[in-house]
Amino acid sequence: GCPVGQPPAPSTATSAAQPFENGAMLWVDGVPGTVYVLYEDGSYQTFPDTYDPNLDPESGGEQPPPDRFAPIRGFGKVWREQPGVRDRLGWATGSETGGSATIQAFLSGRMLAAAPRGDMLTLIFTTDSTSGTWQSLPRAAQ
Repeated sequence: GCPVGQPPAPSTATSAAQPFENGAMLWVDGVPGTVYVLYEDGSYQTFPDTYDPNLDPESGGEQPPPDRFAPIRGFGKVWREQPGVRDRLGWATGSETGGSATIQAFLSGRMLAAAPRGDMLTLIFTTDSTSGTWQSLPRAAQ
């Protein structure tokens, strides 16, 4: 669909990404922030970032296998508390990396250029903006 907004211009936000055995997680700052769970089958889910460092533990104390990581903070909270996320993603295969993201909203989805990932994500909504399908596109050289 067409870009949305008044005017329909992209926005920039702080972001973080982390790779997992069966996908990835991407956080984009906002009010509230959003955690995108990108599954390797091309589907995604979004969750509001409800992590509060004053109330929530940074870690759940899980012991990952060798060469794997347990996600922490907001990624860890979603991974531990949202049904099915941990089972579908598996363990993290790398550390969380921060950066920025440029986001353009469309009638039926979003495009995100997430610096920590180094690619352009297209997110197509199903019935609402909390789930759908995603695809990674290479970013053009700057």
